[in-house]
Amino acid sequence: MDRIVLGDAVWLRPLMIEDAADIVAAVREPDVVRYTRVPAPYGAADAEAFISGQLVPAGERPTTFAIAVADADRPEGRLRGVVGIEVDSRSATGEVGYWIAPDARGSGITRRAAHAVCRYGF
Repeated sequence: MDRIVLGDAVWLRPLMIEDAADIVAAVREPDVVRYTRVPAPYGAADAEAFISGQLVPAGERPTTFAIAVADADRPEGRLRGVVGIEVDSRSATGEVGYWIAPDARGSGITRRAAHAVCRYGF
């Protein structure tokens, strides 16, 4: 799985260790801490452990994605949020979790990411 294009230079892609600094910066924001289960304070070691826990072997499908936006310094896209899905195939139900960096809120990319990950998961 390379990436899921959402349009307007935004896509979902697997997390990368290079995303750690962007994750740390975003999840230190009080509303991210308030509405998610991230520990506070949150540091580089926390981000690296999170990313490492989401890496999947080649050929397997990831369930957690970076919400990435085109960036001249990062050809793979700069992480602006994270979205993930857990699916229970027996009951055909699922749960979506997400957070988005404060400067990306109100842009509609979280809604598009949630819709895309649901299509992907089911």
